[in-house]
Amino acid sequence: MTDTKPLPHVEALEATPRPIVAMASDFSAGHRIGRHVHHHGQLLYPADGAITVWTEDGVWVIPPQRALWVPGGIAHDTMATSDVALRTLLVEPERLPALPQSCCAVNITPLMRELILHAMDIPAVYDVTGADGRFMGVILDQLERLPQAPLH
Repeated sequence: MTDTKPLPHVEALEATPRPIVAMASDFSAGHRIGRHVHHHGQLLYPADGAITVWTEDGVWVIPPQRALWVPGGIAHDTMATSDVALRTLLVEPERLPALPQSCCAVNITPLMRELILHAMDIPAVYDVTGADGRFMGVILDQLERLPQAPLH
């Protein structure tokens, strides 16, 4: 495996004791995040624009209405193919063991799109027993239902 580097802002979110946390990032076309790896699984969703992701197993070009599931421990590079509003969900690996253990593109349903966009307004340290915790639980339920897309 090639050398990977940590992303401090993501590491801080992964240290948050929550089953799922959300992160919003906006990038200009051509912006590249070099090879890195996360402990948590992540759903990379370009709400606007597109991204390209490279792993040792392949390359994915992800347009809007699609997302890429990247399991924890998979080294990857990410590039903004166009100006992109990237919305990311970081999921503790033990929370969704049924999700694929390799990268896969998924179709984002209209419901999932709205859930992801709303999750960006929920603080990283939310009350897991309150409304925000229940809302994030719905996202976890919906993640397991997303149909795979042939974008590999």
